[in-house]
Amino acid sequence: MPNANDTFELTAVDAEAIVSAWLGRAVRCEPPRRLIGGICYWVGRLRFDAPPHTAVVKIDANPLDIRLDAKSLPIGPGADPAENAAGSFGREAVHLEIVRSLGDFPAPRLLWRDDSRTRLPFSYMIIKDLPGRTLETLRLGAEERSAVERDLAEFCLRLHAHTRAEFGDVRPSARTRRWADIMVPRLAELREDLKDRLPAETLADIDLAIRHAADVLAEQGEPTLVHGDLWAANLLADRDADGRWRLSGVLDWPALQYADVEYELAYLEAWRTVGEAFLDRYCAQRPMRPGYPLRRLYYHLHTYMLHVWLEGHPSQVRQAAACARRLAKAVEDR
Repeated sequence: MPNANDTFELTAVDAEAIVSAWLGRAVRCEPPRRLIGGICYWVGRLRFDAPPHTAVVKIDANPLDIRLDAKSLPIGPGADPAENAAGSFGREAVHLEIVRSLGDFPAPRLLWRDDSRTRLPFSYMIIKDLPGRTLETLRLGAEERSAVERDLAEFCLRLHAHTRAEFGDVRPSARTRRWADIMVPRLAELREDLKDRLPAETLADIDLAIRHAADVLAEQGEPTLVHGDLWAANLLADRDADGRWRLSGVLDWPALQYADVEYELAYLEAWRTVGEAFLDRYCAQRPMRPGYPLRRLYYHLHTYMLHVWLEGHPSQVRQAAACARRLAKAVEDR
C-alpha cells in the first residue's frame, strides 16, 4: 500500500506552525526528529522554547481517502462509519479519552489535533511526551525484559477487565454478539486485497482456512476491551527511582475495540513481544481457553496478511504463506 508518510519530512517551519497553533503563541522549535517504529504515520519528537518544551506529533500526509490503520479496525456489523470518517486521528482522539476515563492507564494525553488541513497540508495530532524508549529500540537483559513483561501483563489484566455484551467498536453503536461476524470479514477482505500479491497456493490455503473460520471462532470468549496493536514499537520502558526497568507508556490507540481477548494475546505472540514472564503472570489470573493454539493461527494469519498489505516485504509474504499452510493443514486434520 503506497504511504506518503514514508517519504514525508517535517520542516522546522512547519513544526513551529504546529506548536504555535497549539500554544496560541509564537515559538521556536529545534529541527524535528523522527522516532523509530511508526508504520502508518510520521511520528516525531518536538522540542521548543516554551512550556512544556517537548511533545510528540503524529502526522498523516496521505490523501484523505487513504486510511492505513483501517484493516485493524472493527468492520462488519460492529463498525461505526461515522467514527472512521472523523479524520486521520478522530478515532484515536476518542479512544484516548475513553481509556483515560477508565483509570490510571499509561496512555499519553491528547494535547491538540487538527484534521482540517487548512493551516498545513496534512493532519496532525500532538500528544504528551512520555518517559522512556520503545522496547523495539531497547536492548534489555533477560531479567530487565521480564520485569517489563510482568508490568505489561498487569496492564493487560486491568484493561481486559472491561467487558460488555457485544463485540466491535468502542462506541455504543456496535451491536454483534458473534465474534466471527467481525473476524471472518476481516480475513476475507484482506484475502481479496492481496489476491495479486500472494502466491496461488497461499491463496488456496487462505480460502480453505476462511471456509472453516466461522466454525472455529464460534468458541468465543466474552467481548473484552483490547488495545489491538500491542507490540514492541508501541510499548515504552524506563527506569524507576530505584533503577529498575518498568513499563512507562503504551502508545497508538486507534484499534481499541471489544474483541475476543485471544486476539490481543495472539498479536503479542505473533511478533514475539512477550515470553514466559508475561504469560505466567497473565495466565495465573486468566488461563487460556482450550483450543487457543488453533484459533491463534487465525489471528496470526490476519496479522501477517495485514503487514503484507501495509508493507509487503518478501519476508512478510513468506511469513503469511507459512502461517496459511499451517492453518490449512490444521483445519483439514480436525
